[in-house]
Amino acid sequence: MGEVCLGCGGCTFLCPTCNCFTVFDHQNSTGGVRERHWDSCSFECFTREASGHNPRKEQHQRLKSRFFHKLSYQFVLRNGRHACVGCGRCISACLGEDSMPEVTARIRREEWC
Repeated sequence: MGEVCLGCGGCTFLCPTCNCFTVFDHQNSTGGVRERHWDSCSFECFTREASGHNPRKEQHQRLKSRFFHKLSYQFVLRNGRHACVGCGRCISACLGEDSMPEVTARIRREEWC
């Protein structure tokens, strides 16, 4: 799956249930300001730690994490529903072949387990 994903993050920026962000600190004349900026779990630097270690350095690891989060039963137990609402925005944004319905169909056919 990671071979066909471009890692552009288009699917995550359009997804109504994605809310990943990064934090930037800026210094100004009165002290400082902390700002939250939208980010994507598809980007390599998203999970990089301050030490430089990246637990999801490879694209296939980031993609697996994204789909596990969206379709995980643990998410259903915690929030009462799947993280994928079936809106189809990821389909229109994906330049590869990794839209949520396509991946789900391939998992069901046991092509990607």
